[in-house]
Amino acid sequence: MNDRIELTRENRYRIGASSIILLGFALRLFQLGFDSLWNDEAGQVLAALASSIEDMIEIERTHVMAMPLDYLVTRLASSLGITEFVLRLPSVFWGMLAISLVFSFLKSCNRPNEGLIAAVLLGISVTHIHYSQEVRFYSSLVFFYLLSTYLLLKGLAKPSVTGFLVTAVITSIGAYFHPFVLLSLLNGYVYLLLDLRDRRTKRNVLQLAVLSIVIFAMFLPGYLYFDRPKMPFLVLEFGGSLFDSIARGIGWDLTPLGVVLGLLGIIGLLSLRLRDRIIVATVVATMIQIPIIIAAVYIKGYWFAPRQIVHLLPVFSMLTAIGLVTLFSHIPRSTGLSRTNAFGYGATGVLTALIFMLTASHLSDSVSYTHLRAHETVLDLVCRLLLEKKNTPPPPHPTRPPHHTILRLASHSSTQVRTVPHHDSTHAMT
Repeated sequence: MNDRIELTRENRYRIGASSIILLGFALRLFQLGFDSLWNDEAGQVLAALASSIEDMIEIERTHVMAMPLDYLVTRLASSLGITEFVLRLPSVFWGMLAISLVFSFLKSCNRPNEGLIAAVLLGISVTHIHYSQEVRFYSSLVFFYLLSTYLLLKGLAKPSVTGFLVTAVITSIGAYFHPFVLLSLLNGYVYLLLDLRDRRTKRNVLQLAVLSIVIFAMFLPGYLYFDRPKMPFLVLEFGGSLFDSIARGIGWDLTPLGVVLGLLGIIGLLSLRLRDRIIVATVVATMIQIPIIIAAVYIKGYWFAPRQIVHLLPVFSMLTAIGLVTLFSHIPRSTGLSRTNAFGYGATGVLTALIFMLTASHLSDSVSYTHLRAHETVLDLVCRLLLEKKNTPPPPHPTRPPHHTILRLASHSSTQVRTVPHHDSTHAMT
């Protein structure tokens, strides 16, 4: 009887998780090809469409924080078509996989209800949808960071040679999508430091150190080859406060929705205990990473932007989900409802309110969220890739004075500068 109840519960979680993943997938597909490529997207696509892999890599080396694998994925996607929709599809799939990982992560920590809610929060997250609809490496960064963290902590909880080898391979592959995937190793060190009394800790620290050396050894050649010289920007080059940039990156900004998510997340943070060792380690490692990333940005002479900590967004979604469950676990005492019914009614009501607030925030904004880029200016306009690929300039707009944008296209041995007329339906504001 108990086995049948457990099987039924497991099936419910599977159905719930599958439904949430499909919802997230649909949201990321919605209007996927509606906006033209903006500046950074166009740069990645034009590099991916170079005449050879060698030329692609040479162009890519001029881009900030660029590693080859995401460009290679874009190159493969372009073989299916060169429309915005097709080129952005890989990011959609990375985003969808990240939603499933959030659920799996918390379910492995014996928190399946929190896992479902965290998956919903990530699925409807404006920030995560934003980067799941870009031809850039941020969606793959989120996925590989989550996967590497999940495999690493699972491997430390139940060490095995196979587990460490898989973690080494996945983390190394992820680092060649984006270097910040390497920061997942911090989760492992914090996890071990949380229980120094365990006799196995010293052995596990040694194993993790060896694993880290292997991963960094595999990443070092790529870093040396693709690293760019220091740039001349200030950390807050484009205005705003450091607090605001961090808040927007983790999804707890000062909008009504962000404030609610943040308050629930604080409740979740305060409810954690040391027995939640894996979750506590992940949260502490996340807090450590933020100043490390800001310091790295400063050292490299770049400016800090919310997208540089987007891989931490799922962790804060988990905290919000834990806070929501904690909040509604106290309702039965005062209402007489069963804990299951109280949780179901409460969670449904809050999530409905959050979705309503999310929708309202979109409707009140005259600019699509896919245009909210880190360094958009009216002066820098990018034509549709399709027109550039066909080498067919669009007809001039009948009512606008001619305006031009400069695109740099790589040839076999040199960089050509082409001037393309501006047109309403063939540009993106950047």
